[in-house]
Amino acid sequence: MNSKELKKDLDALCSDGSFSGNISIYRKNCLLYENSFGFSNRQSSILINAYTSFGIASGTKTLTALGIGRLIDSKKLDFETPLSECVSIDFPHFSNKITIGNLLNHTSGVYDYLDEELIQDFDNFKLDIPNSKLLGPKDYLPMFQDKKMKFRPGERFSYSNSGYIILGIVIEEVTGFKYQKFIEDQILAPLGMRKSGFFSLDNLPVNTALGYIGDKNSIQSNKDKIPIIGASDGGMFSSTGDLKILWKNLFSDKILTQKLKSRFIQESVKCGHKDPNKGYGYGFWLRDSKREGSIPYLMGCDAGVSMVSQYLLKTDAIITVLSNTSTGAWPVVKLINQMVLSDS
Repeated sequence: MNSKELKKDLDALCSDGSFSGNISIYRKNCLLYENSFGFSNRQSSILINAYTSFGIASGTKTLTALGIGRLIDSKKLDFETPLSECVSIDFPHFSNKITIGNLLNHTSGVYDYLDEELIQDFDNFKLDIPNSKLLGPKDYLPMFQDKKMKFRPGERFSYSNSGYIILGIVIEEVTGFKYQKFIEDQILAPLGMRKSGFFSLDNLPVNTALGYIGDKNSIQSNKDKIPIIGASDGGMFSSTGDLKILWKNLFSDKILTQKLKSRFIQESVKCGHKDPNKGYGYGFWLRDSKREGSIPYLMGCDAGVSMVSQYLLKTDAIITVLSNTSTGAWPVVKLINQMVLSDS
């Protein structure tokens, strides 16, 4: 990749104010590109810097999957463990054939309280429970616990936020710890991911970006649009530096055993006819690149959040784009993929 051309084109794309966030590109631990654009707090005119933390929305699912992976490595769970053996909660309409593996790769068929196959406008979508009441995985149960299945387990892929809420409940019931504390104690703290955590929207740490929705003529905060604190399907905060730490430790086999890590980042299911190059492992999206082959990545989008962080195995490169707007990351990610991966 030509770092001078990359810098020129990325700076040109982002300099018009349409992108608010951080971009970081490393190859073999060498920084190829890093820049910050826009404001972490528009009302106070506080600029984003290289160390700013951002909401990562569904990027959190990867942390949940890694937490489950820790339990698999310690022989407390397995991919084939039935859900019914993990939790004491009654799901009256759920199949008794749902496994941990089904939940990890979105093939469980459970009803999704936030069904992305049906919802188009996430900026204005309202949940059945006030956002201020959503403090942990079990708080989400009334939105899907008594709903009927979408399909039989293993029948197909269908991205499921409810499935990852259930995985958070599994973590809590198997370990006896709150989901957020388990992830912090098992992954974030040991790896030194000091800019990451499950921060409450009404008490964000210094140098954490507020999320924004709307256009230039009507900008507003996302604080009333998303849960007040993240759970196992989304809502954690992180930084470009911390996501680099996560990738490097994952591929140094310091989070999961090598065997389990390899299984997590291998395609377990295709994601449908809309994008034949897109697949899913266990907690990781996968895409086929002409130059790099299969690329594992995290992706998150929500009201006031858009992000992608990907690891290029062949060239040992880490590319992260974090934005505190709902769609800001996508043009940047598209340009990077065109230039770095020779993909459209």
